[in-house]
Amino acid sequence: MLKKRLDGLIDVLDAETTNYEIFETSSFNVNELDKIAGTIFEKYPTVDTVIAANDYLALRIMQEAQQRGLSIPADLQIMGYDGIPFSNMVYPKLTTIKQPVYEMGEAAATLMVKMLNGEVDSIEEQILPVSLQKGGSLR
Repeated sequence: MLKKRLDGLIDVLDAETTNYEIFETSSFNVNELDKIAGTIFEKYPTVDTVIAANDYLALRIMQEAQQRGLSIPADLQIMGYDGIPFSNMVYPKLTTIKQPVYEMGEAAATLMVKMLNGEVDSIEEQILPVSLQKGGSLR
């Protein structure tokens, strides 16, 4: 699923002829976010926009930017993905792509029950719509 998300992002950036670099992390472990955020600023000292793979990483990058004296969004724009409640508890609020987590859980539980009852032989991918949750982290 992350591959499809990245492919979609690349398609849009390429269509807009936007210059970008992809920074891949080896882990989404919350305990490694400090190291990842620091590495981003060391590797890309003039970065002005970050589209993070999840809100936790986006929030940690925001924090690191502010600790380095950068203003969000004037100096650094940032966008996350997930729509976690914490994204509304920071200033500025994080702009994020909000996933329908309740509906995702409901669809997974429904599929599991159908599988247990022998009503489904194979699993088909379901893609649920996401929405843009506007915050103040983009210009």
